[in-house]
Amino acid sequence: MLSSLEIRTLLGRHSRFASYFGISNMGKRLRKRYRKGISEIIASLLMIVVVVGLSAIIFTFATNNFSEMGSNLSNLFGNSQNALEERVVVEQVTFNETGCSCTHLGVNLYVRNDGINPSIISAIYVTNVTASSLVTTSTLSKQINSGAFAIITVVFTPDVGTTYSFTIATQLGNTVVINAKA
Repeated sequence: MLSSLEIRTLLGRHSRFASYFGISNMGKRLRKRYRKGISEIIASLLMIVVVVGLSAIIFTFATNNFSEMGSNLSNLFGNSQNALEERVVVEQVTFNETGCSCTHLGVNLYVRNDGINPSIISAIYVTNVTASSLVTTSTLSKQINSGAFAIITVVFTPDVGTTYSFTIATQLGNTVVINAKA
């Protein structure tokens, strides 16, 4: 029996017999198939490397952000419980106007803590409702224990007949707003 190489040499490369049996193009087809297989393997490996790299980046990003978000939420809910147990009530507002025997012009706020926890008053904002303008801001750190009562004096010059809004802010973020006319 003759080998394909012997048949090819006997009949010539481009003879009808060689092309009929596919002997002349066999080498080209094998080389193309071999190259095509390599490129598919390389493409698959590159896709796997890209997917693994992107997955690692997304995992790192998600892990860092979700841990920060979890700690922020736990702080938020922890403080919310304390804020819910804090209840500040303004019982009375008295103005110290010109002509009175008071030492300071302004207002006295009578504040009571009806909550379970002690409240710390951190700021008082006075707004002129009639003119829609901020009059003064008073920053302080006044603690009122549970069930206790305090008088807070805010110094400013009130205009007679003007309505003022007093916003009392606690350290835990609770606010109480009360309006009074001078």
